[in-house]
Amino acid sequence: MKFTKYHKLFFVAVFFLFVKSFAFNNSSIPVFTDDKDDSLKKVINKDARKASIMSAVLPGLGQIYNKKYWKVPVIYAALGGLGYFAMQKNQEYQNYHNELIYRYAHGDTLKNDPGFSKYTTDQVNTLKISAKKNRDFLFIGMGIVYLLNIIDANVSAHLKTFEVSDKLSLGIRPKAFYCRNSAYGVAGGITIALNFK
Repeated sequence: MKFTKYHKLFFVAVFFLFVKSFAFNNSSIPVFTDDKDDSLKKVINKDARKASIMSAVLPGLGQIYNKKYWKVPVIYAALGGLGYFAMQKNQEYQNYHNELIYRYAHGDTLKNDPGFSKYTTDQVNTLKISAKKNRDFLFIGMGIVYLLNIIDANVSAHLKTFEVSDKLSLGIRPKAFYCRNSAYGVAGGITIALNFK
């Protein structure tokens, strides 16, 4: 596999994020013991940052850190599926590209490959462009899944201390009410009730 400048830039960025996360130890972060809310925010933010960096280094590691184990197979299934189809489209693109090179080099003569004999040179070029576009969209999808993985780890770490109690409830009910503009005089809707006990 040939490393492009984008691969090198990605590895340098991940390296600096990794080094930055471990450069500060607990003694360098001031924690105020007199104000519990302030110290709790610092701990939560530290956990969220750590979970984000872990997910950036290895997708799914932040979810494991947050004890959301069920999300790891979902992440790898999405990355694996998109990667598989991206490699298939890349192979199609390479096949069409090689066929075009052969045809341009040999004056539009066809190879003995029966898969391409039914296509004209213009059609092969169109298929090549289509395969490249689909491949690129699949790689963009992989990038989006990767970013969502990092965002999910961060949000899960922030919500780790969120308390859901029985004192708060949300009720959604259907409701019929009188409406002068309606043909039947009645209109339907929903009511949303937020109750604090």
